[in-house]
Amino acid sequence: MKISVLTVLESGIARPRSFRLGGQPVGVAAVLEKWESPGHRHFRVRDLDGRQFVLRHCLESGCWELDCVYGRAANPPRHAPAAA
Repeated sequence: MKISVLTVLESGIARPRSFRLGGQPVGVAAVLEKWESPGHRHFRVRDLDGRQFVLRHCLESGCWELDCVYGRAANPPRHAPAAA
Protein backbone atom coordinates (compact mmCIF):
# COMPACT_ATOMS: atom_id res chain seq x y z
CA MET A 1 0.00 0.00 0.00
CA LYS A 2 1.48 3.36 -1.02
CA ILE A 3 1.78 5.84 1.84
CA SER A 4 2.97 9.39 2.41
CA VAL A 5 6.10 9.57 4.59
CA LEU A 6 7.77 12.58 6.20
CA THR A 7 11.52 11.98 6.42
CA VAL A 8 14.64 13.44 7.96
CA LEU A 9 18.12 13.10 6.49
CA GLU A 10 20.48 11.05 8.61
CA SER A 11 23.97 10.51 7.18
CA GLY A 12 22.59 11.26 3.71
CA ILE A 13 19.78 8.68 4.00
CA ALA A 14 16.10 9.63 4.22
CA ARG A 15 14.84 8.12 7.49
CA PRO A 16 11.07 7.99 8.22
CA ARG A 17 9.90 10.43 10.89
CA SER A 18 6.14 10.00 10.47
CA PHE A 19 3.65 8.68 7.94
CA ARG A 20 -0.08 8.73 7.24
CA LEU A 21 -2.17 5.61 7.72
CA GLY A 22 -5.91 5.70 7.09
CA GLY A 23 -5.71 9.50 6.95
CA GLN A 24 -4.18 9.66 10.44
CA PRO A 25 -0.59 10.71 11.19
CA VAL A 26 1.61 8.05 12.79
CA GLY A 27 4.76 9.28 14.52
CA VAL A 28 7.87 7.12 14.38
CA ALA A 29 9.26 6.71 17.89
CA ALA A 30 12.19 4.53 16.81
CA VAL A 31 13.79 2.92 13.79
CA LEU A 32 14.41 -0.62 15.01
CA GLU A 33 16.10 -2.02 11.94
CA LYS A 34 17.01 -1.01 8.40
CA TRP A 35 18.22 -3.01 5.42
CA GLU A 36 18.50 -2.83 1.66
CA SER A 37 17.31 -5.06 -1.15
CA PRO A 38 17.79 -4.46 -4.87
CA GLY A 39 16.27 -1.03 -5.58
CA HIS A 40 14.68 -0.61 -2.13
CA ARG A 41 15.49 0.46 1.41
CA HIS A 42 13.42 -1.05 4.25
CA PHE A 43 12.80 0.31 7.75
CA ARG A 44 11.21 -1.55 10.65
CA VAL A 45 9.82 1.18 12.89
CA ARG A 46 7.85 1.48 16.15
CA ASP A 47 5.19 4.08 16.85
CA LEU A 48 4.32 5.66 20.22
CA ASP A 49 1.65 2.99 20.85
CA GLY A 50 4.16 0.16 20.46
CA ARG A 51 2.94 -1.01 17.05
CA GLN A 52 5.59 -1.98 14.53
CA PHE A 53 5.61 -1.40 10.79
CA VAL A 54 7.90 -2.20 7.89
CA LEU A 55 8.14 0.71 5.45
CA ARG A 56 9.71 0.21 2.01
CA HIS A 57 11.28 3.06 0.05
CA CYS A 58 11.77 2.63 -3.72
CA LEU A 59 15.11 4.23 -4.51
CA GLU A 60 14.26 4.77 -8.19
CA SER A 61 10.82 6.39 -7.89
CA GLY A 62 11.07 7.76 -4.34
CA CYS A 63 7.70 6.16 -3.46
CA TRP A 64 7.05 4.71 -0.01
CA GLU A 65 4.94 1.64 0.72
CA LEU A 66 3.62 0.02 3.86
CA ASP A 67 5.04 -3.49 3.61
CA CYS A 68 4.00 -5.04 6.94
CA VAL A 69 2.19 -4.20 10.19
CA TYR A 70 2.63 -6.17 13.38
CA GLY A 71 2.67 -5.74 17.10
CA ARG A 72 -0.07 -4.49 19.34
CA ALA A 73 -1.07 -1.07 20.59
CA ALA A 74 -0.01 -0.36 24.17
CA ASN A 75 -3.65 0.12 25.22
CA PRO A 76 -5.81 -2.30 23.23
CA PRO A 77 -9.54 -1.60 23.20
CA ARG A 78 -11.50 -3.19 26.02
CA HIS A 79 -14.38 -5.49 25.25
CA ALA A 80 -17.63 -5.59 27.19
CA PRO A 81 -17.77 -8.55 29.60
CA ALA A 82 -19.67 -11.55 28.31
CA ALA A 83 -23.15 -12.08 29.71
CA ALA A 84 -23.36 -14.97 32.21
